[in-house]
Amino acid sequence: MNDLLSWPVMPRELSAILAEWTGWVEDGGSRPEDVPAPEASVEAEAEDSGFGVDLLHGLRNVGGNSVTYRSVLQKFVKNYRGVCDRMEQCLAQNDLEAVQHAAHTLKGVAALIGARSLSLMAREIETRVKSAMDLEGLPELLDRTSRELARLVELVEERLSRMAAPEGAPREGGGEEEESVETVEALAPLMRQAEALLVTFDSSVEKVVAQMVPLARGVARRERIRVLMEALEEYDFDECLALLRDWAKAENITLD
Repeated sequence: MNDLLSWPVMPRELSAILAEWTGWVEDGGSRPEDVPAPEASVEAEAEDSGFGVDLLHGLRNVGGNSVTYRSVLQKFVKNYRGVCDRMEQCLAQNDLEAVQHAAHTLKGVAALIGARSLSLMAREIETRVKSAMDLEGLPELLDRTSRELARLVELVEERLSRMAAPEGAPREGGGEEEESVETVEALAPLMRQAEALLVTFDSSVEKVVAQMVPLARGVARRERIRVLMEALEEYDFDECLALLRDWAKAENITLD
């Protein structure tokens, strides 16, 4: 098997590639079009989102789960509002590696929530730093990116205040026992990858955990991913590692 799936991983695209390479649709697996669509009320809310974040696209990135998407947006507002300021400080200190890492992370998170323009700006910063190209124009690009980020954070905060949680949320699934063996099989490689990154204190583990979010269905799994993400927000990698290993043990997933 040899294929490419760019970040962020889209459930429908992943399903389509798996279907092409493994033929699992013919064996009774779900088809790509069977991936849950966004809830109708949230989809209607997303249709009028012409302010820089494609909410409908972002919802699809997390499997149509509005509760998960709201959590991702809240994390974006909380953790990334000052990322451009940090990049500017690192640039002033000539710490180009830190600038590149921050831009790479912002690029992925922005793509995940559906903020295409912001993601493209972050990608341009990452590309310039990585290739040492037009570094003289980097401060101006950082300034434009910072203004776009500030604008989106303000608008996302306003939108979050109007996105009421669905009644009875979380809705789908009553517990881990309702999940299929395929879910565990999908979680296993992500957990192993996350463990390897946590052991080395690599912050890119955030992207791996984000891919686990759509798989955390059922009350117990959602609680585990919530606690894991809270620890990750505090960059408490030791606690994250302990939580991940405990979760893996509960799922009978071998990490070592």
